Amino acid sequence: MNSGAFARYRQLLLAAALAALTLPAHAARHDVYTTADLLALPTLAAGDTVVVHDGTYTDVGSLTLGGAGTASAPITIYAANPGAAVFAGSTHIVLSGSWVTFAGFRFDGQTAAGGMPGTEKWGIVQTASRSSDCRVTNCMFRDFNAGAVSGNTYYWFVVQGYRHTLDHNSFEGKTTAGASVVFATPEADRNTPRAHVFAHNYFGPRTVIGSNGYEGIRVGDSAHQGWNMASVFEFNYFYRAIYAAGEPELVSNKSAYNTYRDNTFVENRAQLALRHGDNCVVEGNFFFGANLANSGGVRIIGQNHVVRNNYFQDLAGTGITAALVVQKGDPNWPATDDASTYEVANNARIFHNTFLNCAQPFFLGRNSSGTGALDPVGVEVRNNIVQSTTGAGVVFNLGYDSAAIAFSGDYVYHPDGNYGVTGLPGVTYGPPSPDLVADASLGYAIPSSTSPVLGLATETTPATTLDVRALPRPASGKDAGCYEREVTGIGSGPLTRSDVGPEFYGGPAGSFTPPGAQVAAPLFNPPAGSYTGTQSVTIATTTTGAAIRYTLDGSAPTASTGTLYAGPVSVATSATLKAIATKSGLADSTVSTAAYTITPTGGTTITSAAGFVSSALTSAPSGTFTVEFDALSSVSPANAVIGLSSGAATGYTSLACMVRFNTTGRIDARNGGSFVASAIPFAANTVYHFRLVVDVPTHTYAAYVTAPGGSEQTIGTNLAFRTEQAAVTQLSHVAWNVNATPGGALTYWPVTLTSVSAAKFSIAASAVSASANDGNVPANTVDGSLATRWSAQGDGQWIQYDLGAVRTPAWIRLAFLNGDTRTSSFDVQLSSNGSSWTTVYTGSSSGTTTALETYNFPNAAARYVRVIGHGNSVNTWNSITETEVWGY
Repeated sequence: MNSGAFARYRQLLLAAALAALTLPAHAARHDVYTTADLLALPTLAAGDTVVVHDGTYTDVGSLTLGGAGTASAPITIYAANPGAAVFAGSTHIVLSGSWVTFAGFRFDGQTAAGGMPGTEKWGIVQTASRSSDCRVTNCMFRDFNAGAVSGNTYYWFVVQGYRHTLDHNSFEGKTTAGASVVFATPEADRNTPRAHVFAHNYFGPRTVIGSNGYEGIRVGDSAHQGWNMASVFEFNYFYRAIYAAGEPELVSNKSAYNTYRDNTFVENRAQLALRHGDNCVVEGNFFFGANLANSGGVRIIGQNHVVRNNYFQDLAGTGITAALVVQKGDPNWPATDDASTYEVANNARIFHNTFLNCAQPFFLGRNSSGTGALDPVGVEVRNNIVQSTTGAGVVFNLGYDSAAIAFSGDYVYHPDGNYGVTGLPGVTYGPPSPDLVADASLGYAIPSSTSPVLGLATETTPATTLDVRALPRPASGKDAGCYEREVTGIGSGPLTRSDVGPEFYGGPAGSFTPPGAQVAAPLFNPPAGSYTGTQSVTIATTTTGAAIRYTLDGSAPTASTGTLYAGPVSVATSATLKAIATKSGLADSTVSTAAYTITPTGGTTITSAAGFVSSALTSAPSGTFTVEFDALSSVSPANAVIGLSSGAATGYTSLACMVRFNTTGRIDARNGGSFVASAIPFAANTVYHFRLVVDVPTHTYAAYVTAPGGSEQTIGTNLAFRTEQAAVTQLSHVAWNVNATPGGALTYWPVTLTSVSAAKFSIAASAVSASANDGNVPANTVDGSLATRWSAQGDGQWIQYDLGAVRTPAWIRLAFLNGDTRTSSFDVQLSSNGSSWTTVYTGSSSGTTTALETYNFPNAAARYVRVIGHGNSVNTWNSITETEVWGY
């Protein structure tokens, strides 16, 4: 319902990025160095910038900044160095007009002389009534005017107007009464949406709490609670933002049609309260209470709210701060929706939430301050999970007739049986428990693969199409709780401090780009110059998040041409390296240029008297890979070869692929039974750089050569391995040879092996053995069929695979009989000699599929792979239907 607000957020960021590239020709720049400069600023025009330089700006008083900006030419007021422009003393900045960006400022630890002036009640920073499309970003509010205020409640930020965005700011340490941030509705009418976005902000510790009125965020007010705020509050992080007793509402919603999603609440002694207003959505949030007193979740007051896909853990709150509270209402609630008491929570929809170790998961029908005698109607509680701990309070505290509440697909478990109410239709009571297991990669607990909540959910209205990660749920067979186990992926999850707030105060990089900024030019290391041997050149820019493209052929790269930099660039021969850096929202960098002159020295020289000289590669790849090397012939024409073989070469027929300085003075390559024709000449005593791209499974390769100072040339592609080597399964050596006719010498340098890809090892049926079998023989596991198997009963039975030579296995894929209904436990061991074994993996199958599943382990040299079975979750049989071993 609030997709428009989110779209405006993206539009605002895009507009800021576009404006950063070029400033309008008529735009003015104003530099501010003193408070007097700031006070003297005129009304600003579209595209104007105000650069506030380092310093402390004291007692600016009530100051209005802004003007009529546009989407393509916003007005931007920003700190020259984020966080270094500090406001102190009496401060009340009003942003007026439209499309005004205010960024990079610090309001930190300053107190006005003689106390806080009354104007600051309406915000240290405030957007003016009827202002629109402004953005406040990367600002810090900390301990500002934190002293006592006589007879006055005040706020740090007040939002009025339409379509404003507050992102990547921080708020912490407020000690005086009043919410830190207030969204107000003073203008227009109740039906006009405000459509603000509040995202990626940090709320830090607030430890001085008086009583009611110390909220972190208040969205609307009692007198205008029916007004359409239609705003989105997402990806914010609240850490101890209420950390003392007295104020139960960290977020106080008092308006309609708002969305609170993907926020993280950590160790707060308060809750997200839908205090007034109707038709709000609370979804995808994480609440971690650390068992602190009064740590709460969500309280529902008002009509037609949806609370779904939230995760609640270790919340110690009870009563008004229970994990999920549905409030009774005032029977005299006025039709004008403007009372300060409690509107009944009719039609509350509570779907797919997870409660782990919470003191009181549900309080449905809490009475409200003596006036709440009206029971809610139309409440739906569907597909929720509760997993309580010993000693926890009741799962269901019901304050009215349970028959008036629609339950379905819910699963609850309390080890003490302390459910409060049992026998609720649509609720499944444990044991067993939902088996929620902590997942370190996600940062929260999820159902195990055997949890009883899998596939338990019923359908909801509105439909619950996503889970807590914002990943799509299946059309049918959905899981109860916030997490859908069938769907893979990380998606959205709990935030950390580094995900939010100003960049200069521990937040993420790149959230604000000043107008006219340009990406820093790339730098090369090592720098341009003369070198001996191939150079590995790194390219970097000081602009965080920028992409780099480069060329080696002398042409200038652009944002869309050239090679995308992904790692060090190998410069093997003399060449000119050029690079450009780009980033969305910034002007492209200038093109950096570095000329490298490569003069190899050393090397190994052989003549025909040496015969075939072989050297082992750093590994014996059986997939695809690339080798690069330098070589020089002392004569031209010549007859000297460099090739790759399986094992040490003893003659030409040992070489699967090879390049040659040939007898016509050209460089060619072998293609099956002959050499390809070539028009690439070579000169005597000149170093050439070769590159071979090899595909062992298809027994083909491509060969390239680069002359000094030139571009790479293709000798041939899709070349077949030499006929005698057409069935080779790995290449382990490089070999060099000089023919006696016409003689001469060959000088070569070390070979570099790169881009090695893994491959499935070929294992013959005769290479499989086992400790025992029941007639289902071990060879069945390599026949390509899931309908056959090896089976042996008893703990410790094993099956073994001989790879034929020492290889580098990296993972194994196994399929188990009845693998979709039971788990099988096993170890994987490796050995180079068949007698000394090392265990590299211990675990079990998923129990969800009969297909092959992958089990990774550290790369290691080995010839033999052994799987040791420990039975399955049903019996002691070990039954494997198919095995694949993969590696290099």
